[in-house]
Amino acid sequence: MLAAFRASRAGHGSPAPPEAPTESEAAVAAALEAAWRQGRARWPGVELDTARFAGHLGARVPGGVPAEQGIAALHVEDLYLACACQHDLPGALRAFDHALLARVPAIVGHLRLAPVLVDEVRQATRARLFVADAGQPPRIAAYAGRAALAVWLRATVVRVALNLLDAERRRPTATDDERLFERVAQGTGGAHPEPELQLVKHLDRAAVHAAFVAALGQLQPAQRNLLRLHYVEGLAMSEIGAMATVHKATISRRLAQAEADLAARMRAALGEQLRLPEAEVESLIDLVLSQLDLSLPGLLPRE
Repeated sequence: MLAAFRASRAGHGSPAPPEAPTESEAAVAAALEAAWRQGRARWPGVELDTARFAGHLGARVPGGVPAEQGIAALHVEDLYLACACQHDLPGALRAFDHALLARVPAIVGHLRLAPVLVDEVRQATRARLFVADAGQPPRIAAYAGRAALAVWLRATVVRVALNLLDAERRRPTATDDERLFERVAQGTGGAHPEPELQLVKHLDRAAVHAAFVAALGQLQPAQRNLLRLHYVEGLAMSEIGAMATVHKATISRRLAQAEADLAARMRAALGEQLRLPEAEVESLIDLVLSQLDLSLPGLLPRE
């Protein structure tokens, strides 16, 4: 435990100050052991090994202070959970959800968000903290333990909420949506036979686009969020599954159901408005859904 702490501290440029007296190895080891026991007692369902936890602390003890003093200044219980979440240990994300992300509605209460936006804030915060960028650790690794984890999280949640509010204000206008659907229609030429492309060009595009937007609006909030995460944020099934703590196969089934529900609502709307034969309606829906990568970024904007 002590060796992992020393190695991590030295690796982050945080040696003991040269003017400080030589630290007692036994005292530092005892401080690390006590910190680990505090974390384990606070999060009994989360098993984090001593060496990994000690290394995590070593990277976060400030330079220029003795190790014992530095450890005492940290929120070691919160660092225990953050370290476990960073390494995706069993029970860690569930504990974080129950103890911390459950506070999201209270944190953003002053913003008076619609319930669906509150849920989006929670999901987006979870993704921001625990989904790693290419070659980089997840952002929970940035938590240094110098403030309570709840305080640190509040700043992240508020920032996410403000980004979502800004995205809401920048949602495309009806004119922008019309241009967007024009791109959808024009983008199908290379992937579909010419008769189907001609079908789109001669239909009432306003009605088709209105049906698409209306169908999106009729989906469940969770379905809209899933479509946004996959098609707009570009997250893989495994990444979304990690956020929702379910297997990627479950996410795949849910995504397929969301697309099927979207198609069913479009089918009903187009059948009533355009009075087309069923086969033509099906072809049209295939064309529109094949362009989800083009259309959803405008209708479900990035946060």
